[in-house]
Amino acid sequence: MKPRIKQLIGLSGCLTLSLGVAEHALGQLEEVMVTAQKREQNLQDVPISISVLTAENLDQQSITETVSLAQAVPSLNFQAGFAPSSTNFNIRGVASYTFEGGIQPSVAMVVDGVSLARAGEFISELADVERIEVLRGPQGTLFGRNTTAGAINITTRRPSTELEGYVEASFTDDDEQLYRARLSGPLTETAAGSLNVFYQDRKGHLKNIYPGGDDGGGIESWGARAQLDLNFSDSVNLLLSGDYRDAEHGLSPQVTLVAEPSLDGIPAPGLNLREIQQGDGDPALGQRVIDDMFKINLNDKDFAEQELDSWGLSAHLTWEIDETLRFVSISAYREWHEAVNPDIDSGPGQLSNGGYGLPIALAHTSNTPSSNIPLSRPFENEYFTQEFRLEQTGQSLDWTAGVFYTDFEENVKEGFALYIPFDPAFGEGYTTSVQTDNTDELTAFSAFFDGTYHVSDTLDIYGGYRWTYEEVDVSYDSPTYLVLDSAGVSEFDLDNNIVNFTDPVPPAVHTVGEADADHTDWSARLGASWQFMDSSNLYATVSRSFVGIGADISRTGNLDAAFLEPTTAEAVEFGMKTMLLDDSLQLNGAVFWQDVEDLQTSALLPGTIQTVNLNAGDLDIFGVEVDAIWAYSDYGRISAAVTYLDAEVRDLLQPCWPGQTIETGCNIDVNGSPVTDPDAAVQTDMDGSDAPNTPELAYNIGISHIFPLDNLSFDIHGSVNYVWQDEVNFPLNGDPLLVQDSFGLLNFSLSMVDKEDRYEVTLFGRNINDEEFYSDSSESSGFIARQYVRVTRGAQSFYGVRLKYNFM
Repeated sequence: MKPRIKQLIGLSGCLTLSLGVAEHALGQLEEVMVTAQKREQNLQDVPISISVLTAENLDQQSITETVSLAQAVPSLNFQAGFAPSSTNFNIRGVASYTFEGGIQPSVAMVVDGVSLARAGEFISELADVERIEVLRGPQGTLFGRNTTAGAINITTRRPSTELEGYVEASFTDDDEQLYRARLSGPLTETAAGSLNVFYQDRKGHLKNIYPGGDDGGGIESWGARAQLDLNFSDSVNLLLSGDYRDAEHGLSPQVTLVAEPSLDGIPAPGLNLREIQQGDGDPALGQRVIDDMFKINLNDKDFAEQELDSWGLSAHLTWEIDETLRFVSISAYREWHEAVNPDIDSGPGQLSNGGYGLPIALAHTSNTPSSNIPLSRPFENEYFTQEFRLEQTGQSLDWTAGVFYTDFEENVKEGFALYIPFDPAFGEGYTTSVQTDNTDELTAFSAFFDGTYHVSDTLDIYGGYRWTYEEVDVSYDSPTYLVLDSAGVSEFDLDNNIVNFTDPVPPAVHTVGEADADHTDWSARLGASWQFMDSSNLYATVSRSFVGIGADISRTGNLDAAFLEPTTAEAVEFGMKTMLLDDSLQLNGAVFWQDVEDLQTSALLPGTIQTVNLNAGDLDIFGVEVDAIWAYSDYGRISAAVTYLDAEVRDLLQPCWPGQTIETGCNIDVNGSPVTDPDAAVQTDMDGSDAPNTPELAYNIGISHIFPLDNLSFDIHGSVNYVWQDEVNFPLNGDPLLVQDSFGLLNFSLSMVDKEDRYEVTLFGRNINDEEFYSDSSESSGFIARQYVRVTRGAQSFYGVRLKYNFM
């Protein structure tokens, strides 16, 4: 164990001991306001299972980006991908994991009332956030389609009526610099504005041993957000917002973890071809790379220069018609773009070394319609949304009614080229090139109503209904080229890693054309809430939500199967929210059952780099969630949250994993019939298996305390938290080699805070127990590895200091 880790754990122990012996009267918890029902309410009055993270919580846990939210909410999980667009958030075991677009998410992310359209947009910094609400379970009535799992509702800080701001800088021992600043205040008597900016520069945490190669996992990004708050009268307000973000990164390259047993003894006894490739000809070096999940050997100079940018505008109009009636309009336009350059062979293979007999990722091919286009994957979307709402608060009935419209378009251009030195199926080598230019367009309209009827002072009945109509159009232009060496038209440019064709080459397959579909569906909820004692409520809810039509715009998409069936979710939830011990203890819990049908997702075909979009059967889910916060004094808080999930897959057949036998479940033929002949068995029945990336048990526990220093100008704020999750399996086919074992992470922060709130100096550590884990695990035998993983920055310990100065 590192000496500094021992010291910090000792410090944490001392802090905990100090907290245990502190003698103070019980404190009172502050009221937490949320907008989970599209209107501001006390968290304890909302009949929804919700986790809330305030700006203070984010600072205490040193959470600066959305991917780290999963470590703060046990019901929320994150799965990394080769690009932001292929990542995935999961709530209560429900997710839509997509590699190549077209699939709508199961988890909604809403920022200041604007729903982001695709998972790639969810990956961002958390700058100037006031509050994050994680709403668990179907939320389709008020938040619309694509909330079968739940919603992440983010509220940023509005412009202030007095001049204020801050500057902040943080530095970590894993070479990150993060700068933030905000300026806010009045512009006139009726207008206020704010501007916040950030800049982030983090070196890669994955050491690339290739000479001159960039390390993996780094990022350089900057962004800004501006708001203008206009009061036209006492009853009419308009909030205008604009944001921009630009990033260059090398996030989530494939990390080879297990070589293929099928390559043992090749090219000679005692050797493995994958180890030779990973060591650039040196098998001992290759073994060291494979044994270290923080080492890579990538020769593609572009993998660490991937691009991401986005921007958006929104207008939020509020008109207080009278004391009980409000009109709300939210208009938004957004654009998002990424260009990624993954090193497909995940090693130093190139034409000049023959790839050591394994597939080689080429820079590009020439003399095709995509002549001289570098390897890349531009992915972009743009969309407009409009919501109108009418809200009324009355003595006996509170209600919200509205309409919503969106016009969305996304395009995926994917280009990659491979040279296969030898394929037994052909008896020779060949060059293959894929060039995809696929688009889907979505138009959707919905009308909704949700209300709460106060039967008495202690009993409420609530319910809502949302009707949705959507149209989806797709267009394909996807040529695939395959040229055998024996065709005699391939010239190999070893210096530039290019295959030139001396004659024009027609595509082997060319998917081209258009298709369209439309769909009408509904979401609803019905429930009751009973205040059985002061500050204590019981509630019961039945709900339904759906994910709209999926468009298969992957490189395997075709006109005959252009669309995926909508995903539907039905849930029953019983919950309790209570305040105890003179409002010093908040104890909330929920028990729920959820059925999900026709889950939309993507899957990587075993032994290939080919992905498919599909309806991956059904999910049967039972779960229990408990959240507690105890103010044991005016200066201290203890918080804990635990989630138990029993999430099982139903009605799903999947391709067998490499080496799977009849005895271990590979006993289904191509027609879906059970067989006993190993040569006919190609599928495995996943009915009853655990849902992907869903731990059975997850929890976190934390303690924070303020140590007043009467004779000094500052106080000491300390916090420690521990998060733990059970083992998970990532792929749909349950490959046992791809399991991530259970792990726990210990974090701390210690701050010196000026009594007049002028400055803060914070020391912090994440994963100080140095627990290694990965955020995705896959198999691509013969192309990448028997097991390769994606390792985020948080998979090793890092420490830092944050400096903040507030002016007002």
